[in-house]
Amino acid sequence: VTHVANAGNGHESFPLTYIESLYLSGCGISSQRNGIRDLATILQHCTHLKTLDLRYNDLVSSTNHNDVIELIAECLPKTNIEVLHMEGNNINDDIAKGFKVALSSASIRWKELYLGSNNIKSRGAICIADGLKHNETLIKLYIECNFIGNEGTHAFIQVLGNQKMEDNENNSKDDKKIPVNIALQKLWVENNGVGKEMMRELGKALNSGSIIGDSL
Repeated sequence: VTHVANAGNGHESFPLTYIESLYLSGCGISSQRNGIRDLATILQHCTHLKTLDLRYNDLVSSTNHNDVIELIAECLPKTNIEVLHMEGNNINDDIAKGFKVALSSASIRWKELYLGSNNIKSRGAICIADGLKHNETLIKLYIECNFIGNEGTHAFIQVLGNQKMEDNENNSKDDKKIPVNIALQKLWVENNGVGKEMMRELGKALNSGSIIGDSL
C-alpha cells in the first residue's frame, strides 16, 4: 500500500508520502485481522509523517503483544514522527519494554509522547525512564492516569536529576560510574498514586514543575 483513497476531489488516490498528520483514534485497529501489522506496513511509506494519533484503540490484547512491541520498538523509530499519541491502549509493563528500546534508538525523532490512561505500573515506568537515559530528542512526556506510584516516579527523578549512574562493564573496586544526560524537560504524572513529597522531588529534578504545555 503506497496510496490512500481520496473520495472528495475527483482523484482516485494520493501518495502516503504526502501525509504529515495521521489521526486514527478509536478506529479499532487491534480488532481488525492483522490490523497492527498492516499499520506498520503503511507507516513505512509515510515518510513525511510528523504526528501520529493512535489513542483509544485498545491496541494491546492477550494475543498481540509481540506485534505491538514490534510496532513500538522497531517500526516507529524508523519513521520521522515527532508527536505520538498512545493514550488508552491497554499498554502495560511488558509493552513498556518496547518504549525503552525505541527511546534508546539512535534514529528516534519523538519530541512528544503521550501514554496517559494506560496500565503502566512501576516496572514499566522504570523501563521508560531507562530508555530516556540515551534519548536526545524527547522533550515532553505525558504518563498521567497510570499506576507508576512512588517507585516509578523515583526512577524518573534519578534520571532527570542526573543522579542515576551506570556501572561500567568491569564493575571495578573504584565503582567507576558514567553520568547520564537526557533531553526531557516536561513530565506529567498526575493521578498515578504519587505522594506529595515525591512530586516535590520530581519538580526539583525537572526545574520547572510537572505540568506540560500544549502539543507542538
